[in-house]
Amino acid sequence: PVNFCQGDSVLLTASNGTSWLWSNGATAQAIYVKTGGSYSVTVTISGGCTAQSAPVSVIMNMYPAAATTQNDSICRGETATLTVSSAPGVSYYWYNAPTGGSWLGTGSTFTTPSLTNTTPYYVELRSTQGCINPNRFTAYAIVIPSPQLAFTTTNSSGATGGLQVFFVYNSSGTVQYLWNFGDPGSPENTSTLANPVHQYPQHGNYTVTLTGINAFGCSDSIIQVIAVDRNSEVFIPSAFTPNQDGKNDMFRVRGNNIEAVRINIYN
Repeated sequence: PVNFCQGDSVLLTASNGTSWLWSNGATAQAIYVKTGGSYSVTVTISGGCTAQSAPVSVIMNMYPAAATTQNDSICRGETATLTVSSAPGVSYYWYNAPTGGSWLGTGSTFTTPSLTNTTPYYVELRSTQGCINPNRFTAYAIVIPSPQLAFTTTNSSGATGGLQVFFVYNSSGTVQYLWNFGDPGSPENTSTLANPVHQYPQHGNYTVTLTGINAFGCSDSIIQVIAVDRNSEVFIPSAFTPNQDGKNDMFRVRGNNIEAVRINIYN
C-alpha cells in the first residue's frame, strides 16, 4: 500500500526498459520509498524512446510523538492513578512490560490494582491511522513504606488508684501516634503522645494497639498484649536487735506481691 506508517516503506516498480529516472533522482527499476510525496518515473527503452508514468501519491502517516507521563505515590495496599499527556487523534494503551507483555487498559489515565511494592507501567501511543510509536513510555506507581512500629513497656508501679505503666516507642519515621491501652473503662484509654503513661485499675493482661502515621500520611498498627502487675520487691534483713528498745526488735520480711513467707530457724 502507498499509505503507510512512519518507519515502513513501499516498493515502487517501473515497467521494463533499459534505463529509468525517478522524480526523486533514483535510477533503478524498483525503489523503496520511505517518505511521502508524489513519485513518477521516465522509462527509456531500446532505441531511445521514452515514456513518463503518471504520478503516484505516497502518504506516510506519522506515529504519535513522545508523551509525558505522571507518576503517583501511594501508601501500601492502595491503588495508584497514572496519567499521560493527551493529544488529539492519539489513543493510549497500557501494558505491564516495555515490549510485549499483557494489555491492561486504554485511556490517558490508568488505575492500578492495590499494590505492596513500587511498580512500573508502560503506555503505548497509537494514532487514528493505526500508527504505533515504537517506544512505550513509563509511569511509576510508587509505594511509600509504612511506618515500622515497635514499643516496650516499663515495669508497672503502684499509684493511687491503680498501676502505672510507661510506654516507650522504639521505632523511627512516625510523626503521629495513637495509642489504645485496652482499658475501655478508663476516660484516658487513648493517647497521642510518643511515650505515654497509663494507669490501669488492676493487674491483668491488656491488649494495647499503637497506630503510627509517617510524614507521607501512610499508617500502620501493631497490637501487643501486656501483663500488668505490681513490681515484686522483697527485703530480707540480715540481722535484728531484739533488746526491747523499740528499735529493730522484730525480724520481718518486707515487700509487695508476697503471698506467703516461711521462716526456718537454725542453731
